[in-house]
Amino acid sequence: MARVEGALVHRAAPARLAHAQLARDAAEADADAQPELNALLRLYLANRGVWEAISTAGPAMSVAATRADVAAYVAAFRAFVADVVAAD
Repeated sequence: MARVEGALVHRAAPARLAHAQLARDAAEADADAQPELNALLRLYLANRGVWEAISTAGPAMSVAATRADVAAYVAAFRAFVADVVAAD
């Protein structure tokens, strides 16, 4: 997992926004689901030219993605986290 601007991001499938405690099993993952936050992230990214094809699959890039594509995704995701944290 990596710390990004105050939010935890799990880097294994399914990668997603998570609370301070990562789920230990499917039941905990389901209880921790945040569909509204995932939908907001998808819309936020789309409005910045980044398409998140499967919102619950987490960060996913095409094998054809360039370094610039990855940089754009990371920048948009960081901006999202900063905006969400600032709104809290």
